[in-house]
Amino acid sequence: MIKNEKIKKFVKPTLFGIAIGFTLLAIIFSIPYIFDVFYGEKIVNETLNNVVNNLTDSDKIALSVMEWESKYFYNPYSLWNPNSTLQRYGIYEVNGTYRWFVRDAPVSWIIFSKLANCGEYAKVFVYLMNKKGINARLVHAPGEDHAWAEYFSN
Repeated sequence: MIKNEKIKKFVKPTLFGIAIGFTLLAIIFSIPYIFDVFYGEKIVNETLNNVVNNLTDSDKIALSVMEWESKYFYNPYSLWNPNSTLQRYGIYEVNGTYRWFVRDAPVSWIIFSKLANCGEYAKVFVYLMNKKGINARLVHAPGEDHAWAEYFSN
């Protein structure tokens, strides 16, 4: 009987702590998606207005988006600092501001974070092109961690 009481006293708080921990992790990892719900459309529309403006030719739009991406985004690998504890958790310093790099994040979060690898570059490119009415798609290399974008041009 004593063993059961000790186990009950240990198990209840432990299970409660684990449940709280998982809940907090779920909330933390939902931040980019919650951000997208509130700010996504605004950020994407502002980006389109600033980057593409009144262009109508698909090739000029594509070049404009690619030029903007190459100047705007930072590659997390180029920012890597082996002495940084935060970078172990995907948090990088970009021009004095800390940003969280999240793989497979919504486009608005990628634009907000200013952090992108090939997949994020391609995802933003495809999303902006499709938003402008130009048929574009994301392509993945089979068996590799690499992606790129294609768009239809006359």
